Amino acid sequence: MSRRGTRIAVSVLTMYLVGVLANVAVAGPVSADKVADKMKRIIASNWTCKNLQVKVVPFENDAFTQAGRFSAIVFQADEVDNKGVVTAPVYIKAFDATVDMYALYYKDKINITKRKNTAIEAKVSEQALNTMIARKKDLPIKNASVDLGNGVMTCTGDYQAVVGHKLMMQAKFVVENNTKINLVPTKVMVNGVPLPAGPVKSLLAKLNPILDLTKMPLSPTLDTVTITDTHIILKDNV
Repeated sequence: MSRRGTRIAVSVLTMYLVGVLANVAVAGPVSADKVADKMKRIIASNWTCKNLQVKVVPFENDAFTQAGRFSAIVFQADEVDNKGVVTAPVYIKAFDATVDMYALYYKDKINITKRKNTAIEAKVSEQALNTMIARKKDLPIKNASVDLGNGVMTCTGDYQAVVGHKLMMQAKFVVENNTKINLVPTKVMVNGVPLPAGPVKSLLAKLNPILDLTKMPLSPTLDTVTITDTHIILKDNV
């Protein structure tokens, strides 16, 4: 058998074995509806969602379904609450997505091992950003407050917890590796005096990432973040 023929045979065998494991787990052939139901239950057990909907669209070839490969997987909710951090609304769509069926049925984990691309549309409010920053550990800022407007995020607070040492940081959001949203400052001052590079670097190391998309349902990817006067908007339509 040629090398190419061997690779094809191994690929077919792998798909078959994954399908067998998944079939055993669900006591019957895998279907898009069963996968969607399983995903919905996993998401509901890890996030508090309002009007949660999950849809799995199969390919015509049922062998793909048995191997966990689907034309599209859609997740949407009016609101997603991750331990007090609210994103609302949320729409995520993964195209030509392959799901780790073993992890789905034996570990109750949604792991998309491969996808062609992802579309996402979600909003994160000022209040949610304040909650995120308040939960950061060992921050040199106390009583931090976030304000959005004019295309930047402004963060103010007591620097190094010293009363009278007021920090003001203006920053934009930059996406790292399509999954982590970081703050990149354009201005950092304490009592009107620019903060040196060293302390700024230390501060950012504790603040970033502000948001990790790998911890959202379906682990979406993103290119850019838009800042409005009330929200940051995560939007990437393929």
